[in-house]
Amino acid sequence: MRNYILVLLIITASLLNANYKVLERSPQRMVIHFNIKDFSISEGEDFTFVNIPNWTTEAVPGTPDLPFIILNVAIPPGGNIKTKLISKNRENYILTKPVSPIPRIQKGGKTFDFIYEIDSELYTKKIVETVQVLNESRYRYYSFVPIKISPFSYNTAAKEITFCSNLILQIDIEGDTSFRNEIHDKFDLIYKDFILNYETSKYWRTKEIKKINSMSFEKSDFWYKFEVEQNALHKLTYEELSQLPSFCEPDSIRILTMYRKIINDDPQNYEFELIEVPVLVDAGNDGTFDKDDNVYFFKENHEDPRLPIYSTRKIYWITFGGEYKNKPLRINDVLNKNSAIPAGNFRRKKITGYSTREDIDAIIIYPEENVFRSQSEEFRDIHSELSFELKSQQDIFD
Repeated sequence: MRNYILVLLIITASLLNANYKVLERSPQRMVIHFNIKDFSISEGEDFTFVNIPNWTTEAVPGTPDLPFIILNVAIPPGGNIKTKLISKNRENYILTKPVSPIPRIQKGGKTFDFIYEIDSELYTKKIVETVQVLNESRYRYYSFVPIKISPFSYNTAAKEITFCSNLILQIDIEGDTSFRNEIHDKFDLIYKDFILNYETSKYWRTKEIKKINSMSFEKSDFWYKFEVEQNALHKLTYEELSQLPSFCEPDSIRILTMYRKIINDDPQNYEFELIEVPVLVDAGNDGTFDKDDNVYFFKENHEDPRLPIYSTRKIYWITFGGEYKNKPLRINDVLNKNSAIPAGNFRRKKITGYSTREDIDAIIIYPEENVFRSQSEEFRDIHSELSFELKSQQDIFD
């Protein structure tokens, strides 16, 4: 079937749940029927807009704005899933205007502007599989595998959209599906909407220790914190270095920071990685820091440009000695020391201890100490049945 889109194509609305139906359900297998009648393809001034109510779209600006849905399938410990597309019906639509890109949001005064710009590289990659099995993930006591259903595929060269309006998907669940472990949880109402096979997987819950990546404070007794903003050469002057103990040996100085690292090429899924920053210690050979001594280092952007930017300010830590197996990293290049920008807000931070917590349900992160702290506390108090830990953004990025 081939249709030409000239003005507007709208199919009558229905609820999201009407878009798919479970035909077969057991601990080992599920069969899902998608019958998508509620969608729209419409032309705007510059772009064609594609929509399925209540479905989501990509978060990367510049990529084609095509709807998809994620189905979360719980698995038993050590389990996995396999999928098989039993049948699907395809419909092709020729477009006169390109599919709209995800807009880039840009602040303009007191408001925000939506900038629609096509990323040519992202568009050429956008012939996607209808069914994609994503990497295993975890939510509270459940391990699950997300399945991404993308009924639309866009061929930029042919100016054509392929739409799978009717498909039947078989999901086979591998592993010990007879596993039983009763863990009482107050999130049952959420699980029913979040997990596709909740009814047959409710006894597959397991506990997992939560661990938050942080600085290696256990390796040294002295830590000093400071901030820089620009991507440039920076320096710590004697004003800062004089705050270190007199027994600090300049050769043992090292600087560390944390950067975000994308997991599985998904900008919404990232972890923090500890990085040691190479430094140039300009302190002579007397084994102490004196007036006119400096420590130089570069602030560089090691993060993927697809990650959201919350602040240009970067937190760094300086320490010395300690239980490190490697020698401190050093800059061997010749530097233009006159261009170095002094670091700011240098102070010692006493480390009071650290632990791995398994009794926390969630961490609420607020921007700064006096920004949204009270609202975060109100949210915590409303959900008194859960255990929250409140952290400022500064604490997290430390």
